[in-house]
Amino acid sequence: MAVKAYLRFQKYGSERFDGDYFLTRHLPLIRRHYARHGLLAASGILRQTEQEHAVSLLLFRDEDALVSALADTGVLLGDLRNMTDALLDIRLVYDDERPDAPPVRADPPAPQPEAAAAAVA
Repeated sequence: MAVKAYLRFQKYGSERFDGDYFLTRHLPLIRRHYARHGLLAASGILRQTEQEHAVSLLLFRDEDALVSALADTGVLLGDLRNMTDALLDIRLVYDDERPDAPPVRADPPAPQPEAAAAAVA
C-alpha cells in the first residue's frame, strides 16, 4: 500500500527559507534521488503562513520504499543547508485499512507550540 510523507518547513525561530531554491532545485533533487527507492511523486508549495514556509508531499510505492529512502537521506539533508534553517516536521500517512494506520487527512494538523512548551516544562 502507498505511503505518503508530509513535510512541513516550520517557522519556529527560522527566518531563512529560499522558496525558489525549494521549488526549482530541492524538489527536483528529491525526485531524482528517491526515484530509485520507489518514490512515485513529489510536490511542494510555498505556504508563507505565520507558522510555515512551505509544505511538501512525497508519495512512496509502499512502506519498504519509504524505509529504503529514509536510509539514504545524506544528500538531501546536506542540500537543506542551501535552502533553510527551518524546523522540518515529517508525518506519515498509510493508504490502507490497517487498524494501526493513522487516519488519512487532507492536511496534517498544525502543532500547538503552547502544548509542546507545556510538555517540556
